[in-house]
Amino acid sequence: MTKAMGRDELPISWRHSDVVAERLVTDARERVVTGTWLNHWSIQRARADELRRFEFIGIDGTLLQWLLTANGQRTGRSSADLVIPRIIARDPSAPIALIGAAPGVAQEAMRRNPAWNVVYTCDGFEELRGLRGDYSRLVDSGARIVVLGLGTPLQEEVALEVAAQVDAGLVLTGGGWIDQLAAKEAYFPPIVHTLRVGWLWRLAHEPRRLGRRYTVDAVSAVLQRREFHTLLKTIAAQVGTLGWRGRDAHE
Repeated sequence: MTKAMGRDELPISWRHSDVVAERLVTDARERVVTGTWLNHWSIQRARADELRRFEFIGIDGTLLQWLLTANGQRTGRSSADLVIPRIIARDPSAPIALIGAAPGVAQEAMRRNPAWNVVYTCDGFEELRGLRGDYSRLVDSGARIVVLGLGTPLQEEVALEVAAQVDAGLVLTGGGWIDQLAAKEAYFPPIVHTLRVGWLWRLAHEPRRLGRRYTVDAVSAVLQRREFHTLLKTIAAQVGTLGWRGRDAHE
């Protein structure tokens, strides 16, 4: 029988994600906490004015972390696919809303995770248009964890709209996480995170969708590395610690 690893034996990105999940859950008990993740692709498309309104900004992706480190900005690394399951594990009964992806994908993700208390789903097309016109169904669902997988910058824009409607809980962007949930219960084998080759795994499984992201966009990111450093300084994202901008983020 394989011995379970203790926390100190886990890969550093896993340990970091545990700390991030714990803090997000704690902070969201009596207020709304917004969070998003940036990688080398999304940071090229993100809007600074929207990022300033997020309380948590995580760094997801080895390339972006390396580029920031090369400019003297030491960062921790986490990702939605590591953090969000850890959040749910802390309270499996917490009401969850999944917003985004193609029609039927959120429902399939819910079917593959029957232990989760998913109370609301919405695709990223016609249903999203209806949601943005009237958030009452989402609010009435009582969701305390809202995950949006709509792609940057749309998911950040809608996340901020949602956060203005609810009284407490977590409103988090998830990128392609909802799609990954629908495809397989554990999209990434543990060794992928250990070796930090998630990009290679995704490229092998989604070449048409992600080929440009890990070639042309990766080269573009290298050329813009100084601009990324300036952007994160401009929005006062203290990514050198855990990713929190501070408790004055919404003031």
